[in-house]
Amino acid sequence: MFEIIEKQIHDDPTDDPPESYFVLAEGPRCTDAKFAFQWLSAAIEADRLLLRCLSEEPAFHASIVRLECPYRIEFGPSALHFIGMWQSEQGSFSLDFLDPEWAGVFCVMVGLGFFRQIGQRYQMTVPATVEILEIKVELLYLNASYYTDERLHPEALLDTMPRQKVMDWKRKLNRMHWEKRIADRDALLAQ
Repeated sequence: MFEIIEKQIHDDPTDDPPESYFVLAEGPRCTDAKFAFQWLSAAIEADRLLLRCLSEEPAFHASIVRLECPYRIEFGPSALHFIGMWQSEQGSFSLDFLDPEWAGVFCVMVGLGFFRQIGQRYQMTVPATVEILEIKVELLYLNASYYTDERLHPEALLDTMPRQKVMDWKRKLNRMHWEKRIADRDALLAQ
């Protein structure tokens, strides 16, 4: 058995206006095929570990079953979706945390190291390792984000920002030359 350590949970998100639940994620250069391959491979490994765990540990599966409604937690398809967003939006993408299809899995992927928070933004990163214990812990954190309104609140687990601030950041990033943007990203990740 493992012990759950308290994770910082922000104030009850039902008190905030809905336009404040956005995140901005940045990736490396859009032509970085090696990164995309490694990122997708790590997501596929996470799926493999989770599927095996769910079949071998029915009690754990039962403890997180409400996470599967209306969308299953699948890392590979989600990683592919995020890569598509990263590519189509030219290096960065925003995510509305009121979108239940992607917000929950994004939150879990942050905890697993697929994204790293730097300031107010999240950087796409290849996790050093993918382990089932970490996956289980992050799924339990997400599961604990249910409030009295009977829905998940992943926005309570991560820092979000208003839509306008995300749009301002995206404009700033889009105006930067890609080499400068990547150099800034690399410097932030090196800290």
